[in-house]
Order: sequence, then C-alpha cells, then structure tokens
Amino acid sequence: MDVVDRDRLALLGHRSMHTAPPRWTALAWLADGATIPDTLLEPFDVLAVWTADRHLVWGGPVVDGPAQGVKMVSFVRRLDGLDDTTFVDRYLAHGSVARRHHGMQRYRQNVVTAAGSDGPAPDAVSELWFPSEEAWRDDFYLTPGSRDAVAADVAGFLDRRTTSSTLVTEHLAVG
Repeated sequence: MDVVDRDRLALLGHRSMHTAPPRWTALAWLADGATIPDTLLEPFDVLAVWTADRHLVWGGPVVDGPAQGVKMVSFVRRLDGLDDTTFVDRYLAHGSVARRHHGMQRYRQNVVTAAGSDGPAPDAVSELWFPSEEAWRDDFYLTPGSRDAVAADVAGFLDRRTTSSTLVTEHLAVG
C-alpha cells in the first residue's frame, strides 16, 4: 500500500512539480484475485479501481515492512491521438532511457489494462524508488544533459499537462 507522504511533498518542488497533495490518500497494489478488507478501507472511499500489467524494469526484491527512502508514483496519461499499442511500446522503451539518466534504485512501469466504471484511468502508473532524500535531490538526473534527454523521450508518448506525480510512503504486507 502506498500512502501519500504529505510530510515530504515539498521535495517535488526540486523537480518543478506540483507540491499540493493529490485527491487520493492511498494506492493499494493487489495480486490477482486479492481483495481489500472493508475494515482497511474505512474511513476512506474507493476513488478508482484499475487492473495493470506490472513490469519491474530494475531493482531488487522488496522486504516486509515500510520501505525506506523516497518513492514517487506518477499517473501517466498518453498524448492525444496516440493509439494503445504505440503508447505501450514507447512507454516500455522509456525504461532504457530512464536507466541511463535517472539515479533511482528501483523502477517499475505498470500499464493499465482495465478500468472500473468510476471515471477515466491513467494509461500507466510509474513507480520510482530513491534510497534517500539526498538521492532524490542529487541523483534524479545523473548528468547535466539527462533532464533534456528524458524530456525528449517522454515527449513522444506522455502528456505532461495531464500526467501527475506525488510522493508516497510504501507499506508492504504479505499474506
């Protein structure tokens, strides 16, 4: 479960991102067939339900307990006019660009394959893990040209106006 980390949202300003908290409070990642107990959801309302194909691009296994460091999740929206196949191909290919230009310790791309009837879903959800706040500030882009290289790549598939990102605290549960 990823819970919005309201105490660290100001870090988004280091990347020229919006620092306001999102409308949602938590993001639950469930294995196939799993459900969230109603008691866990109270007093929250379920904002949306999506199904996604999850792709760990790099990084090691996660252990039980709260994950350390800084985690960002981005709700990715595709460019207008881009078909599903082209979006998915370009989004997944972005992993190699991210590997060369971002200093995160773990990166997962989640392609949304189905949405509930509760409104529009993002086309994908990206998860980026950094080992510390210092790494978030200093290693988000690895070289002076990294910001431009990443921007040039995502310009081919991602709509910056409708894609949103926030920081979360990750709480892992196995069962």
